[in-house]
Amino acid sequence: MAQWKIASSFKVDFNLLSITVKTLFKLIKNLIKPVLYRRYSLVLLERDLAVPERSLRKSSRWTIRQLTDADLNSCEVHFPHQMKAFAQLFLKGFVSFGSIEHDSGNVISIVWYAQNAYQDEFNRYTFDVQDGEVFQFAGEVATTFRNTQVSAATLIYCWRHWQEQGKTKITCAVDSKNSASLKLLFHMNWQESGKLVRYHRWLGKQITWLESYADSRFDQFKRKRKTRLQNPA
Repeated sequence: MAQWKIASSFKVDFNLLSITVKTLFKLIKNLIKPVLYRRYSLVLLERDLAVPERSLRKSSRWTIRQLTDADLNSCEVHFPHQMKAFAQLFLKGFVSFGSIEHDSGNVISIVWYAQNAYQDEFNRYTFDVQDGEVFQFAGEVATTFRNTQVSAATLIYCWRHWQEQGKTKITCAVDSKNSASLKLLFHMNWQESGKLVRYHRWLGKQITWLESYADSRFDQFKRKRKTRLQNPA
């Protein structure tokens, strides 16, 4: 008969066990917490279209123009995860602009606008759009083009279009923790409107309110402009 030998002694590293248990609980917490409770805020920004924007050198790699549903197939290469959403937005009549790469014919950047009150289904909030304004509610750039000037060039093209249409102001809502977007927009002369939309979600229930403030809360994302000292005459 085969005999099983059981080790007479074994050691347990309680420090390692403690770290493993803590890591496991932390992982479970991070997975469950967003489902049970989540809070975040959107900062409302605005841009006066009368403020001039710097001119960019025209690129030979892409063309910027207004998009239609006929361009939907050209979005599939870089934005396959957004195809259904884009189709619905075109169907609802929202205005879109984008950059099309010359070599491939693919859309490499896209921006969406609402000329009337915009009902954000994801955030369950309706953003008001006043006369003379347009709401910039979505935008995306292909990953391989994020280190180029295509995002800035596309936005400038859009703003000039809306100014020609008689609009005087662009508004948008950005997640207060989206540092990349905030830095870009502040660099392009966007300003805080003094309003935040606060969200608290608990087990599918949501509480939302609009908060007003007078001070500047996002200076950490604004590029400090150097002041030149003038020699006294």
